[in-house]
Amino acid sequence: MVKELINPGRSHNHKPVASVVRNSYSKLELREDYYLSQEAKKLDIKGAKTLSHEDAWK
Repeated sequence: MVKELINPGRSHNHKPVASVVRNSYSKLELREDYYLSQEAKKLDIKGAKTLSHEDAWK
């Protein structure tokens, strides 16, 4: 996936490679955040047992 984002044959409007990589990395982070959010929603169950911070780290 990263290879496609920074493909040298792809037009990047004459931007420096560092800028392209930084922007691509930001896009990957957003995808990761979205994916993890969707997975968390699947696992979120009403009425599930919860633990306090102190109990969780005993």
